[in-house]
Amino acid sequence: SVVASCLGLRPRDIVTAAHSPVVASVGLGFAMAEITEDALARCAPDTVAFRDAASRYPAQEGGFSLFVYAKNDNAMDGTTIRARMFAPLAGIPEDPATGSANAALAALLLSLGGADQLSLTVHQGVEMGRPSLLHASAERTPAGIMGNVGGSAVPVMRGVVTL
Repeated sequence: SVVASCLGLRPRDIVTAAHSPVVASVGLGFAMAEITEDALARCAPDTVAFRDAASRYPAQEGGFSLFVYAKNDNAMDGTTIRARMFAPLAGIPEDPATGSANAALAALLLSLGGADQLSLTVHQGVEMGRPSLLHASAERTPAGIMGNVGGSAVPVMRGVVTL
């Protein structure tokens, strides 16, 4: 699979019970896949495989952005997940907190079921030493499914630009 190749995983690490790998977006598209919880820590991006994926799927802006997530096996309600996002062709080896991808994930998961709303607690950036906690949600509205995201961030640098 493309996801497995890009992240140095085995095809059996990709979980397809809820959905196959798919591109989802709330404005910026991400290839998304559920993977096993143990595979999340083993992700090792392969830039050559990302280039190949970008040539095969040229519709994504910035090359090919890949968002993977795993449901927390210890959370009984299925609404706590861990996630990682890689976009090495866009100069982002890994992102510690990807709001647009998490909002798209909430919207995607809601679209697969019959509920009117969904809330997720997302832990991202753990493996890179920059843990982030995001709250993603989605709801069905007359205009369609709307995704939202919020959370907190820790500043890692400051600067001033003088023009």
